[in-house]
Amino acid sequence: FEIISPKSKTTIAKISIPENKILDNYLIQDFDNDAKDELIFCSTGKKKLQFYLFDNGTLTKIYSLDIPKSNYNGDIFIIPAQVDNDNYLEVILVLATNMPLKGSIRGAIAIDLQTKKVIWKNLFADYISAYLTFNKNDKDYLALFSYARSFHFYRANGKFYILRNFSHKEELNRILRAKDFSSDTASYLKILEIKTGKEIYKKRIGGKGVKVVNFQGSIKGYVGVLKILHILIEDPLPDAIVGLRKEDFSLVTISEFLHNPINKVIAYGSNSIVQTSDSTFGVIYKDKFKIFKIKFPEFSKVFEFVQTRFGPVFIGSRMNKGLLFDIRQKVMTDAPFRTLYLDGSGDLFIQHTKFNSIFETNFYRLEKRHFFERLTAKSFLLFFVILMGLLLLLTGLWLTTLFVSFRKISIQNNQIKKATSKLLMSEKLSALGLMSGSIAHQINSPLGAIINGAKRLSRKIDDPNVQLILEAGERIKATVNKFLITSRNDDEEKRGVLFSEVFNNWYDLFSLDFRNQHVAIIKNIEDGDTCLNLTSNELNEIINNLMFNARDSVIKSNGSGKKIIEISARKKDNLFEIVIEDNGSGFDKKILRKGIKLFATTKGKGEGTGLGLWIISNILKSINGKITIGNTDKGAKVIVEVPVKEACDDNE
Repeated sequence: FEIISPKSKTTIAKISIPENKILDNYLIQDFDNDAKDELIFCSTGKKKLQFYLFDNGTLTKIYSLDIPKSNYNGDIFIIPAQVDNDNYLEVILVLATNMPLKGSIRGAIAIDLQTKKVIWKNLFADYISAYLTFNKNDKDYLALFSYARSFHFYRANGKFYILRNFSHKEELNRILRAKDFSSDTASYLKILEIKTGKEIYKKRIGGKGVKVVNFQGSIKGYVGVLKILHILIEDPLPDAIVGLRKEDFSLVTISEFLHNPINKVIAYGSNSIVQTSDSTFGVIYKDKFKIFKIKFPEFSKVFEFVQTRFGPVFIGSRMNKGLLFDIRQKVMTDAPFRTLYLDGSGDLFIQHTKFNSIFETNFYRLEKRHFFERLTAKSFLLFFVILMGLLLLLTGLWLTTLFVSFRKISIQNNQIKKATSKLLMSEKLSALGLMSGSIAHQINSPLGAIINGAKRLSRKIDDPNVQLILEAGERIKATVNKFLITSRNDDEEKRGVLFSEVFNNWYDLFSLDFRNQHVAIIKNIEDGDTCLNLTSNELNEIINNLMFNARDSVIKSNGSGKKIIEISARKKDNLFEIVIEDNGSGFDKKILRKGIKLFATTKGKGEGTGLGLWIISNILKSINGKITIGNTDKGAKVIVEVPVKEACDDNE
């Protein structure tokens, strides 16, 4: 061994054992809890197998074992474990001698590194090929998995036997019935208690040719993940990935892992590959699995998985040919090989050595294929299907847009027609107002003469007919004056009007019409002599629109029932509040949600234009007033807030 500092790149120590071969079985671990790692390794030579501890520059032999040959041939597992109750780790040595001879041993031996003494020893004939350590109920355990090598190596009654052609049947039966019987003719799972080395569980896994090896992966609720290999061609069982369940020490195949949280696992067996993964490579569940199976040709064997810079590559063999499967590009190629390795750039090199009268060695390099080299008829068909799907989707969206646009244009045209009709009606009403004002002026002249003549006659003669003429003339004069007020031009009229004056005039004109339709008006007027910052025409427009809207609503909703409109008015700080409530159907929810907008009518189709409330809202906005609409448990409620003017000057 040569120990080199990773920072200075200088040699810290060199370790050599004279006349011995240092094996590649070693373990680097902090055993004595001094924040520095120690090194345990082994060497073989002169029919000895020796284990050494290198700690802070000091080399110490911790265990030595006699072997039948000059050099040791087999597997060795060096396992750190807490065997006793001190603060230091111990080491468990698992020996799996290959092709045993007389004097060979197999088993597990626990060594105390401080005292260099054996704590416990458990010898058996099983050829161990994999192990797992775990804790259950606050006890540490060692799970050992054996390889069925069929060397006919047995252990019974505290002794090892090699039984190939055993002729003494009685002796053989005695060996087979021994309590400590073990052999390498079958594959077993055996579990040892780490504190004592006692065997607490043993179960047969498979027969001839079955080998268990450790496998990368983790599963919740399981000790670890293993791979079971079926080495012999005649063995019909497939290779499998299994998990050792902590609960009952049972082995569960990968198909059952789908019911448990699992990290990314790639399983490659005799002639197929199963991958279970997700994009995050974290803990995933059954409904998030992406599972696919890649089928290799018959009589093929997948035995290697390599991560290259081009993506993962699976490597297998079929007869005298090698197989490469690029999982990203879904391409399988033939490439005869024996060994393989990766260079520093992530490129995969394959070395193949064959014997044709002489040895011939070739290297193969895995290179990336350009996209145009990977195009097939299937990919063109898929592209065409996707393109046609997109065209159909775009066509559908275009037709839907046309339909919606035509519908909106049609609705807007109808609204424009209604607004135009309303505006024409407004112009007609305006002309009618001017005409009625002119007629009122024409009537006032002769009417004044009639009233004056009747007054003079009443002074000279006492005739009841003269008094009737005078009273009738006064009534006609009051009616004509109301027409003059409603027909007055806003441009000529200055702001400042008494609420009671305008409302009383409106009431005198239209209350009879309301009574004829059985609509009751309840008045609750306070502070009626308050001067409002409106023209009489604007206030008349507000009262007229709101009262007639309320009338239409109560008539439509109540039929022959009671029809009630209540109007209340009072001064509130610097505002004059007008509240109109009715027992009609109330405002539509869409109107309340969207607010007062142009053409948004509260009446049925063909009954309203949606201009009334909008005009009122604009009048109030121009003087910093406000209109609020809502519903009560009886019907609609409208609140109008108008700024108050200090005084109404008649001379203005």
